[in-house]
Amino acid sequence: MILNGVLDYVSDDVKAVREAYRVLRPGGHIVVADVVAEGSYGLLYKLAELLGSWDDPYIARVRPPSPYPIEYVRQARWHTVDEIRRLLEGAGFVIVKVAQTLTRHPKYSNESIEYPVDGYDRGDYVAFKGWKPGP
Repeated sequence: MILNGVLDYVSDDVKAVREAYRVLRPGGHIVVADVVAEGSYGLLYKLAELLGSWDDPYIARVRPPSPYPIEYVRQARWHTVDEIRRLLEGAGFVIVKVAQTLTRHPKYSNESIEYPVDGYDRGDYVAFKGWKPGP
């Protein structure tokens, strides 16, 4: 099961993760991947949301080359790495892997491919792999 960006748009993230746990077969895996609130992307997106535009001169200098449309950003709720971890563990998942990508400044993130790095240190995009205990 994959929840890629889903948690940013549900009205009840706890209920969404618990429902994912309920419908997943025992021994199955879930992947939750997303932009995280504490990363530079999450902070820029929050600032753009508050200003209502990507056109502010400061943001225009430091934003990614192709930011999400402001309408998308306005509706999103970016989670921190700790929030995602608590959501998964609170629903009963055992976290078996965490990986991060996009560790470059957003303005330069498209210059070359970044490959996942195990664990979390400072990346803007994080993927959690969880396991539902069972046979």
